[in-house]
Amino acid sequence: MKLNIDLIADMLRKHFDIVDESVRHEELFLEQMLLLTDKKFFLEGKVYVAEGSKLPIKPLLKGACAIVSIGTSPENYKKADCDYIELEKDVNISEVVNIIQETYDKYNKWEEKLRNVIDCEYNIEKLLYLTLPLLENPIYLHDKDFHFIAYAEVPRMPGGMDIYNVKK
Repeated sequence: MKLNIDLIADMLRKHFDIVDESVRHEELFLEQMLLLTDKKFFLEGKVYVAEGSKLPIKPLLKGACAIVSIGTSPENYKKADCDYIELEKDVNISEVVNIIQETYDKYNKWEEKLRNVIDCEYNIEKLLYLTLPLLENPIYLHDKDFHFIAYAEVPRMPGGMDIYNVKK
């Protein structure tokens, strides 16, 4: 499963204060997380986690990637052609790595379960009923002109119902 930086940032934001954030590639999908060691090059499609003080002075990018810096990094990273998230310096690097890995795991499970639901030949209402408990998020289906076809809300959602509610 590939994730974009927004999903990773949202999960990090639930646990830490984000000091700085720079998203350069809205369509960048990240395939793998790596701890930065002594490498000089940042490879395309990777999420690098490093202490800001240990990042090389100038990033050498081999394609669009993302960098999660713990503490302040050299100014070049904020201007470089990479997605960038800076966390406070007292954050534990292993916690950051675990949260990013949990994010990948969560969305991998979603993708697998959704693939199983979509492979069946149910109508839209049945698909919503099957999918809503898996995702535990509201679902809104619309056509290419953004006219709503159907939507479903989770229980106890603000403005929602107490049951899984599908409306056409």
